[in-house]
Amino acid sequence: MHRAAQTVAVALVLGLLGVLVWKMVHQSTSKVAQAEQRDQIVPAPLFTKMNVDGSGPISLVSFRGKVVVLNFWQSYCAPCTREARVLADGARRWAGRGVVFLGVDEQDLRDPALKFMKRFGIEYPSVADNLELIGHYGVTGYPETFFIDRQGRIRWREYGADMSLTSIRNAIDDVLNPVLGKSVIIYSHKGAGARRVAA
Repeated sequence: MHRAAQTVAVALVLGLLGVLVWKMVHQSTSKVAQAEQRDQIVPAPLFTKMNVDGSGPISLVSFRGKVVVLNFWQSYCAPCTREARVLADGARRWAGRGVVFLGVDEQDLRDPALKFMKRFGIEYPSVADNLELIGHYGVTGYPETFFIDRQGRIRWREYGADMSLTSIRNAIDDVLNPVLGKSVIIYSHKGAGARRVAA
């Protein structure tokens, strides 16, 4: 009985936190969101954050010259569990090919975050964040993934948990080989989708 009450209390707190995050993001003046609305390419906001495993800081700028697949997630996010293995598989397939995967774990305790990564075979690093980066990136929910080109610019954003290895490959191919002059494309289904920023 006591455990059930605790579970309900935690769910309520997380629900209220979700509402707060949603309001914060939608009132945000994120340069990424503003640029996206104007169909403009924008540099990915730079950051240096601690690795979830505590091994030291990770800087986004250290990956300049490579394509970065930047995934925002939480260990208690149900949709995140649906795409976690896909991302883990994608990272292994693209390893050593000029593409790096990097996670941003939002408002998590270290132990649940590490258990999540172990459970889904995530071997690429994740940094720990406390809502700072979702404002800078204009994140609208979890999971959400940004594809950043070799020059450090955001070229593709994937909403929701409907990614597949094929959609990851298509986004990476598009970032590596942009078609100049092509208009912005939005794919949408089940409330999720992807947006490619025009070259």
